[in-house]
Amino acid sequence: MYFVYGLSFLFKYRKVLSIDKFISLVCFYPWNLFAILVQAFIPEYLVEMFLNTVSLFLVSNIVQRLEEVINPLIGIKSHIAYSTDMKKVFYLKKPVRILILRIVNYPALLTILGNDACNDLMKQIANKMKYYFATSELYYLENGLFASSFEQTNFDRSRDNIKNFRDSICGSFQFGKMELEMDSCLCVFSCPQDFDNYDKMMSFVYSFYSYLPANGNITFLADENDKQKYKFHLRNEIDHIISKAIEENRFEMYYQPIYSVKHKKFISAEALIRLKDEKFGFIPPDLFIKAAENNGTILQIGEIVLDNVCNFISRCTEAKLQINFFEINLSMKQCVQVDLKDKILFYLKKYNLKPEQANLEITETAANTAQDIVLDNIKALKDIGVSFALDDYGTGYSNLSRIISLPLKIVKIDKSMTDKVFDSKINSVLKYSVSLLKEIGMEIVVEGVETEDVLNCFVQMGCDYIQGYHFSKPLPEADFIEFIKKHNI
Repeated sequence: MYFVYGLSFLFKYRKVLSIDKFISLVCFYPWNLFAILVQAFIPEYLVEMFLNTVSLFLVSNIVQRLEEVINPLIGIKSHIAYSTDMKKVFYLKKPVRILILRIVNYPALLTILGNDACNDLMKQIANKMKYYFATSELYYLENGLFASSFEQTNFDRSRDNIKNFRDSICGSFQFGKMELEMDSCLCVFSCPQDFDNYDKMMSFVYSFYSYLPANGNITFLADENDKQKYKFHLRNEIDHIISKAIEENRFEMYYQPIYSVKHKKFISAEALIRLKDEKFGFIPPDLFIKAAENNGTILQIGEIVLDNVCNFISRCTEAKLQINFFEINLSMKQCVQVDLKDKILFYLKKYNLKPEQANLEITETAANTAQDIVLDNIKALKDIGVSFALDDYGTGYSNLSRIISLPLKIVKIDKSMTDKVFDSKINSVLKYSVSLLKEIGMEIVVEGVETEDVLNCFVQMGCDYIQGYHFSKPLPEADFIEFIKKHNI
């Protein structure tokens, strides 16, 4: 009965074990069966206990390797053990509550203390967790990230202890003769109730601190309102959403008309990418673009943009919409591609476009980078007739000497500056900037213009182009064509 039950249990939950561990546990049974048979038929050979001991020793060394289970420096379970235990939770559908703690300023502490002292500090925090959460499983997931797993009944009894633990590590923290500031972020969630699968849960654990305040407050995911939960799950699933959008061609291009003060009509437009998901609806561009830069898919998205925009420019040319050029945003990673010129030329030739019909936008970060490849790419494309614009002027630490050295055609004043144009100091800076840039032969686009007063203010400064809701919001292709036909033709 013992053998039958043990083997059936082992095969039922085989998916929670790696193949080597599963095989070692299966081998435990014939080994012990052999020992029992020897003992039964040759009773004078007392081998059963000995062979049991040997088999248990082998199993313990293969199945439960301490170096995989325990972090030797911190003294609690490791990230490998956490991963294994959470897979079991999802497979067995065993409800638990998870407390996760992130020391947000861990990189700064590591710089101040050094590796060994910082490990001692993490061990001190782990000891506090042992004191406050004696009945839970404790884990150190590396780089200042801790987790504690509670069964539901234990969690209910530990609520006060969680708050006491939070109070013991937040703010000033005594470490040896030093008083350190601990910026911490804590979150409690239910598993598997709050997440569909293991991967989504693990993604949340390693990223939650990036969209929660590091103020020491405890966020209980179950207590958050639907809007906040929406934000959590959206950020948590963004990598999957982007991958799915690339596979299924879910990206859409919108175009915002740009008004020419000189020509008194719309002679250009900025191409803007949008993403709509079945579950979350329209995804904020700053969210999915930043995520794409982090996960490496931004280059694939960049090629999707180039292909779609060049195709649209070709159709606008055939329709004689009198749009001289379209502005296309380049990411920082695109700017440092050694074959950027070849990629741009490929799409221009594919749709039979002239180089001057494309104006590529780069950010201040890209313009100020010390990498020569950025300057080489700009010059190479400029030589074949492609122009460049500096986007988001005023949002960073503008290196004017660097900007002046680049062969730029247009500088775009960011909306954050546009909104403050009637502030006397900002107004003076803008007047000086526009005057200087115009003097060295650059054209000025003002972004985010929403009212007639703001429009007149920048026209008086001598700006060349106006972009913003005062004229039009970004429009899908069909609506953009209709808008241009109405106002230009």
